[in-house]
Amino acid sequence: MQGPPSNVISTAQALALTFSGMRELGILDRALYGNILQRILVQHPEYLGVWTVWEPNALDGRDHEFAHAPGHDGTGRFVPLWNRAGGVVHLEPNVNYDVPGQGDWYLLPTQCGRETVMDPYQFPVAGRKEFITSQVAPIFYQGRCVGAAGVDIEMDRLLQPEAEELEESLHRGFVRLDARGRIDHLNARTRQLLSSFVGRRLVQEMPAVILRQIAGYESFRARWSWHRCAGAKTHCG
Repeated sequence: MQGPPSNVISTAQALALTFSGMRELGILDRALYGNILQRILVQHPEYLGVWTVWEPNALDGRDHEFAHAPGHDGTGRFVPLWNRAGGVVHLEPNVNYDVPGQGDWYLLPTQCGRETVMDPYQFPVAGRKEFITSQVAPIFYQGRCVGAAGVDIEMDRLLQPEAEELEESLHRGFVRLDARGRIDHLNARTRQLLSSFVGRRLVQEMPAVILRQIAGYESFRARWSWHRCAGAKTHCG
């Protein structure tokens, strides 16, 4: 289900555009890129992690010099993940970014070539698996996708009543159901999307045709995502 395009630039988009501009200007200092990620994380306590992943040698052609450096793995690729798992802001390298399935949070947005909001998935952070969603935007240099930048958000945070503003920042529609499968809440974007289809403004009610669909399932996930990238469990904006 697709709504009107948003004019709001997300954090992921802002990071991707910033890094693209820096690369165009010939700024290749990896520490500077990392400092920007760290600063964004500190300024946004609602984020679990802020990160970037670059294609091999796409940043400065010096991957071999950075093997196993802080925020890097054995490939030397620039893959820093600044996160606050465990309550302390720290740096570690992203993992599994090149593994189909496990690395879809990176592979799909770069293949799609557009900003993407990933459906919830498990990701290892600070030695334990977290259930998160990611907002990811591709980084372009000279017309070619050279990497991606993104932010990670814990799903537990999105289930809190005060998470409406955070959900809106992801440009996602969602429906929250109670333990008996009844509609507990529709966020503003969901009401906007549905209103465009039913031809009238909705408050908290759900169109009857959709209620009948819900009633046909014995179990129903507590969150809906609208997918625009064919064949991928994502929302590409």
